[in-house]
Amino acid sequence: MTSSRQLGRTLLPLAILATGVGLGAVPAYAGVDTAAALSACNHNVGGVSAALHLEPTVGSVSVGGTGGPLEPQLRPGAVVHVRASGKVSYGGIFNWRGTWGPDGNGRTVDPRDHGFPYPGGPDAALVGTWSHLGENLKIGSDSRCVVVKDSALRLVTNDNDFTDNGDVGYYLNVTAWLYFG
Repeated sequence: MTSSRQLGRTLLPLAILATGVGLGAVPAYAGVDTAAALSACNHNVGGVSAALHLEPTVGSVSVGGTGGPLEPQLRPGAVVHVRASGKVSYGGIFNWRGTWGPDGNGRTVDPRDHGFPYPGGPDAALVGTWSHLGENLKIGSDSRCVVVKDSALRLVTNDNDFTDNGDVGYYLNVTAWLYFG
């Protein structure tokens, strides 16, 4: 016969999961104070920064992730702000696609063209991808304050062929805020 105490141990976890409280509703890093991190980012107060360089022919650089820059700060619920400068010449020796800064050329990539890191995103611009989620976001010269959704952010030029690029690349200043409430 099952005692009420044994039944309670079995039903309580099921009730918690069924009501949306518990593992499914708790962020991966409980206690992260996203509101405080957003406030600090919006006021440009504090944070931990990393200076990175995205070579034009390399294609991407990652922030966070195991052993990466800002690894301890990039957690779901934290906030990141990317500022970029520099330029990339697209299209090889004839520069047939032009030379553009991190905001790109003002055009949008065809959403059906999966040869680009961000189909439907800004052409020849700096974009980001949450590494494990595959979700893309526009970065450009100033990403503003973005809530971290994954432990690694891949920063990449939105181009379908990195090997024919040239010029100085993008100089990145990435700042992250991680607060616990």
